[in-house]
Amino acid sequence: LLVMNTKTSQFSLFSFPRDLWVNIPGVGEQRLNTAYPFGGFQLLSDTLAWNFGFRPDHYAMIDFDGFKEIIEALDGVDVKITKHSEDECFSNDLHWCVWEPGTWTMNAHEALWYVRARKNSSDFERTRKAQEVVKAMVEKALRPTSLSNLGNVYSAIKRNIVTDMGITDSLLYFVPISKYFGGPDISNYRITETDAVPGMTSGGASVLFPNIPAIQTVLKQALWIE
Repeated sequence: LLVMNTKTSQFSLFSFPRDLWVNIPGVGEQRLNTAYPFGGFQLLSDTLAWNFGFRPDHYAMIDFDGFKEIIEALDGVDVKITKHSEDECFSNDLHWCVWEPGTWTMNAHEALWYVRARKNSSDFERTRKAQEVVKAMVEKALRPTSLSNLGNVYSAIKRNIVTDMGITDSLLYFVPISKYFGGPDISNYRITETDAVPGMTSGGASVLFPNIPAIQTVLKQALWIE
């Protein structure tokens, strides 16, 4: 979830784990990531409204190849890693990659591996790593020194992102784009082990049972609700 305050130029990123066990209207209890396959953006929107009390205005989707193409257009990204991370990979003879906290420059293949690695990573960790990379992508695209490359980045975004946002929406959210050149103010929020508990359904599926009040408390911070 990307929340934008057009008056203050602030952003909030809020991530939902895909295995969150929720009530999907008209379907029943299922993992959150099944809402879109069952009924597209409308059902996903209904699901978020029903379970958490908010409804997103728009959607944007990208596949793995498109994700890599945008990072290639950015000529890599500088990712601020906040926690030690290691997982199976295929870029060295050991087939094991380690990332320590700090700022790391990643190419498209490294960034995709970092957000998707799952042998030694949980749903919670993947949402954290995805936010780190998304934040790096936004910051790189909006650097004043990247102005000359903005056309290439925009073309890659246009080719690869599927969205219901039109030109009017883009003008509302991003013009004047110069207001973000000082560095976009992005705050990260996500569901952690204290907001959702790993467990098993009666059918034997491993899922995350949400603590709805706890999640709503964090959501209010992301949405700037007193």
